[in-house]
Amino acid sequence: MKNVKVNLAELKKVEPINFGDKEISILTGLIPRIEKAESFYYCLSVENTAPSFLTTIRSDISSLKADVRIMIAYISKKKDSLQNHSEISSLTMEALRGYEDIYLQLHSNLQIKVEEKELSFSEANQIAMKYSDSEIRNKVFHSLNETLKNQSNLFASVYNQMIGLRQKSMMLTGLGDSFEQSLKDNGLSRESFHTMWSVVDENLPQLTKFIEKKAQESNKDRLTWHELMASAQNFSYNILFSDAAVEITDALEKIDPKISRFVVEAISNGWVDAQPRESKPRGGICIPFLTDKQSRITLYYDESFDSAITLAHELGHAWHYLQLNNTPSLSFLEDKFEMTVAETSSIFFETAYVDVIIQRTNDLALKKSLLGWKIARSLNYLMSIRGAFLFEKRFHEARAVSPLSADEIEALSQQSQKEAYGGSLNSYEPYVWMKYDQFYQIDVPFYNYPYTFGFLLSLGMLELAKDQAYFSTAFSRFLRETGTSPVEQLVLKHFGIDLSNPSFWQKSLDRLISDIELYASL
Repeated sequence: MKNVKVNLAELKKVEPINFGDKEISILTGLIPRIEKAESFYYCLSVENTAPSFLTTIRSDISSLKADVRIMIAYISKKKDSLQNHSEISSLTMEALRGYEDIYLQLHSNLQIKVEEKELSFSEANQIAMKYSDSEIRNKVFHSLNETLKNQSNLFASVYNQMIGLRQKSMMLTGLGDSFEQSLKDNGLSRESFHTMWSVVDENLPQLTKFIEKKAQESNKDRLTWHELMASAQNFSYNILFSDAAVEITDALEKIDPKISRFVVEAISNGWVDAQPRESKPRGGICIPFLTDKQSRITLYYDESFDSAITLAHELGHAWHYLQLNNTPSLSFLEDKFEMTVAETSSIFFETAYVDVIIQRTNDLALKKSLLGWKIARSLNYLMSIRGAFLFEKRFHEARAVSPLSADEIEALSQQSQKEAYGGSLNSYEPYVWMKYDQFYQIDVPFYNYPYTFGFLLSLGMLELAKDQAYFSTAFSRFLRETGTSPVEQLVLKHFGIDLSNPSFWQKSLDRLISDIELYASL
């Protein structure tokens, strides 16, 4: 990083308008070096590293990226008054980063009192969602929400300020609104986006049959959101890491032997850190080192089915990174790496793995439990994430008029969830807008819907994968060209699929509806 700073200081002595091949070559070479430094930062973030040290590194990396982006903007000459626009964007990002840090500090300082114990947010949330004893699970869930309710005014203030600042910046720079920019960044047209959601809406009566069935099994008229999500954890299916690695390898072998060999290589070479350490967040992260043609995966592997799925998911990201055409470029990966494509590869891997596990199981009770887990996870992509999107979209619209109180934000969240779940639940998740840090990520507004897109696209691709020879080549080329064209064009080019046509989305949903019908029959 010191070396990069020296190079940047030299470039700053040259007026961008006078940049020649030499300067552009140096600038292009700095981008992968900054990205590599950022990858090391993410590796450090899951170790026992002092938070103050991490904050300093992150701030330095952000500053380097901002300097490079300003130079690129000057060279590109994309807009009039470019200097003012660049300065506004840079100042906005710096201010947003400050608000994001405040949110993270508020989150980390939460103390949830349960009888004589005090739990952190992550500890309380883990128990509330996954603890085997339902009485303890419910008690902690309610204590967590009560704590969040008491802190809601502070979180509401931060969220209002963040969104308001982003909206003002986009207005001043003439970039339009955040949602339009998000669609553009994800390579989606408004037509295809609305087609996807309209097909989901049309199928809600079929999809909610699973929720109705789960309520019947619990001798209830309707379930709460918490009961639905916690019910997916009420079965024991422990998997050793070594067994999960073999099962994932076997599942992908049927689709593409090259992918299977890659999984063996990644695990054999020690690219996966699966040790459950307290310094790690729950879940997983895939960290790319593109110039080395490698990735590093870190996950909290606790031998649960959920952690095995996370392993498959992150290996999907690593395979995607390996496919990328790593040619020198005047842009950072995050500026051209559409989340819609990123989440397709990862969800494709996890779904292929789950399907094979369910097919191989002869124990009907276990098969039903695994199938129920898969369906609940699938509905999370279609309903929970839909609720998050509806909330975020409506909050942006309301915030353009005036700030919202904590109670107004919560009412908007509950209303959005109710619509997304087709009114099938008795109550919904309180304070989701405080629990999920995705809402507060400064770089990616509307973080949510690409997961739904990736889920439905991956279901459709699993059908195409039955023709192994054709699919293997098409899938690799599709991933390799990420960011070179909008995802809609890439899907049409490599698979002949028109995403504005409802029939594709319906075929994907038919696979899920078939699972729901099978579950009801077991």
